[in-house]
Amino acid sequence: VGRLDALVVGRQRQEMTAAARDGRLALGQQRLALLLRVLEMLEQQRGVGGLGGQTVLAVPYRIGPRYDELRRFFVAEGARVVAFARTGSALDALAAAHPGRVTAIAGDATVAADLDRLVRRTVETHGRVDVLVPNAGIARVVSFENSTREAFDAQFSINLYAAAETARLFLPHMAKGSSIQFITTFLTQVGFPGLAIYSASKAALKSLSQTLAAELAPRGIRVNSIAPGPIR
Repeated sequence: VGRLDALVVGRQRQEMTAAARDGRLALGQQRLALLLRVLEMLEQQRGVGGLGGQTVLAVPYRIGPRYDELRRFFVAEGARVVAFARTGSALDALAAAHPGRVTAIAGDATVAADLDRLVRRTVETHGRVDVLVPNAGIARVVSFENSTREAFDAQFSINLYAAAETARLFLPHMAKGSSIQFITTFLTQVGFPGLAIYSASKAALKSLSQTLAAELAPRGIRVNSIAPGPIR
């Protein structure tokens, strides 16, 4: 059984209006900088100078030069990557660019059968996951007047339910000393017009992480949530 040093879990769709962009909610840039910081933290905690050996990362898979840089960082540090996203052609290109280092799995984090397949293939190939960051996410600007049950479901299904289900399904394959890193937002502390649903979904995720931190501590599994803010 091989080792998994990076699990890429991503179903990110940034559907922000001009108003949200004016508020500098550059979610992709926030997450990239945040994930690089997570890498530094893991290296400091484990005393490891790279991502080989016991370190396992889970990050979102996205297309674009910023994420290409992040993937090159993973590969250069000795990581083997399982990339999970909805865009099959982009995944194939990623695997071709890093032969033997990247396994591409197409799927949707909100679809139960796809998550089951992700877990099964990951465990069959790599045995276990040591650090999981279920970071699929979506942000839509919706006025409160238009915040119907359907509008709530659209964002909660990804930001909360998919993240929780990803962690729940991988939990049996995480040993003592492993870690789950949820990504929330600074908007759980401040208000921003039109983002009531998004902020509420991330606030729920923050509360979930706090509860899981207490619940999983006896098993030696650490759970954190990190709340990025605006990044220029």
